[in-house]
Amino acid sequence: MSTMRFLALTALILLSVGIFLPALASQPIYKVKDRDGNIIYTDEKPSPDAEPLELPELSVMGEDPQSLEDALEGQAAVDPGIDPLSLEIAQPADGAQITASGDGIIVALRSNIDLPPSAQIVLFIDDQPQEPVRQMSITLAGLEPGIHRLRAELQTPSGRVLNRTEEVTFMLRSPPELIPAP
Repeated sequence: MSTMRFLALTALILLSVGIFLPALASQPIYKVKDRDGNIIYTDEKPSPDAEPLELPELSVMGEDPQSLEDALEGQAAVDPGIDPLSLEIAQPADGAQITASGDGIIVALRSNIDLPPSAQIVLFIDDQPQEPVRQMSITLAGLEPGIHRLRAELQTPSGRVLNRTEEVTFMLRSPPELIPAP
């Protein structure tokens, strides 16, 4: 193949990719509910009268507290079927009596939306803030037996509070003493 022909073919391929790639990247997305009630998102038009979803432009979220708050509020705005952000303590239950173990106790949080990766959760044990974490399940170690109060806050990296849980109270009991058999 001659050099001129190779260059012409390469230019044609690059031109074709440049023309068609943006069209492929902006495919419409459709929201469909199957007969079991499951929500499915697809780029294949499910029916001739189906309307594509209007999605916001993608952007990279920085550490800007306002952009994090906007993103959390925006999730509910994109799909009106989503309630505003809720955050709650799923475990331990309010009033629970927990026997202490060497591993500590597990605190599990629940939210109705996916939290952005830059969001942080601060647990408060007896009104004392703990180190911020970024997961919804946390093991607390080193608690003394007794009655404890627990709450959590969803915060931006700068510490701005976006949401709070209700406070739960639980009792941590000492582990039973093992008495050796005679």
